[in-house]
Amino acid sequence: MENEMNTERKALEMFHLFERYSRFQSAACCTDGTKADSLILLTLLGYEEAKIDATVSDLGLQLKMKVPAVSRCLKRMEEAGLILRLVNTSDRRITFVSLTDQGRAEAKINRAQIGDFWREVLSEISDEEIDTYVRISNHLFSVMETTAKRKEKEDA
Repeated sequence: MENEMNTERKALEMFHLFERYSRFQSAACCTDGTKADSLILLTLLGYEEAKIDATVSDLGLQLKMKVPAVSRCLKRMEEAGLILRLVNTSDRRITFVSLTDQGRAEAKINRAQIGDFWREVLSEISDEEIDTYVRISNHLFSVMETTAKRKEKEDA
């Protein structure tokens, strides 16, 4: 009985911890624009650096946002001169998105701000603690993914 209560307490602690993680976004460290705008800029910069064309749908999938929400952000960002949108002439359902020079500069500033934030956070934690956290987190996520896949198969 005590072991069940301990397991339930740990499960609840993990749930609350993940809830806190999900509410915190690194983009909150950026001083300009909204969190969504900052995330879109950083994502577009990543696509650009990887030499991959980004579409509105790609951004929605990557950021786990609905396409209409992404489109609203992009409209605001286009008006601010941060991005360009180009409709695919062979398939008008596809819209490509790219950074302007201004958007690229802002994305790089955001990336630097996030880097500064994390350097400050990690300076309070020992290398050993960070290594342990990464090792345990990787194991935890592996177990979570395996369990979710198993449950998905059971429910099918």
